[in-house]
Amino acid sequence: MSLVVNDSTRSRRFCGTAGAIASIAELHEMRSTVADLVAREPAYLPIFERLDAMVGAHEANDPIARARALIAAQKAMA
Repeated sequence: MSLVVNDSTRSRRFCGTAGAIASIAELHEMRSTVADLVAREPAYLPIFERLDAMVGAHEANDPIARARALIAAQKAMA
């Protein structure tokens, strides 16, 4: 799964298998890409927030911290 951004048309899409779960490495890569986009265009901020929350959920070792991170990720998607 990857984030594809076409700067000339300002279009973006995630490529990959429908319903596939992104690996932590893919989430880090997508978050980094979107962070660069946010610096140029603040409209990408909700996508960054969602990816950041998803990374936090993946990286949380404590079950309670992981649950809180998952809640934050769900709220970011709403």
